[in-house]
Amino acid sequence: MMKLKSLFIALIATSAIGFYTNVSAKVGPAYNGGGSYGYACTHQTNGNVLLRSGPGQNYKVLARMPNGSDVSIIGERNSNGWVWYKVKFGRSVGWARSDYICS
Repeated sequence: MMKLKSLFIALIATSAIGFYTNVSAKVGPAYNGGGSYGYACTHQTNGNVLLRSGPGQNYKVLARMPNGSDVSIIGERNSNGWVWYKVKFGRSVGWARSDYICS
């Protein structure tokens, strides 16, 4: 857990001074099968996380979740080398990459 917090702080600090790097580490909370909570985290203040109809970038965008938006994690699937979370955002249910859902 400490490594996760350190990674997140390092990413924020790096972003704040203008050296944003593409985040590829899987930093979201582990889904335990019973549901958990998290929030959309783009590592950009005014960014959005895309909520998709399926677990992959080729699926239709259902909604744009503003950075910091609360979500419920209700499932998990591996697809094309990424972990995708099935999440509930407001009244919408869809999929978001796990590295953009933080706890």
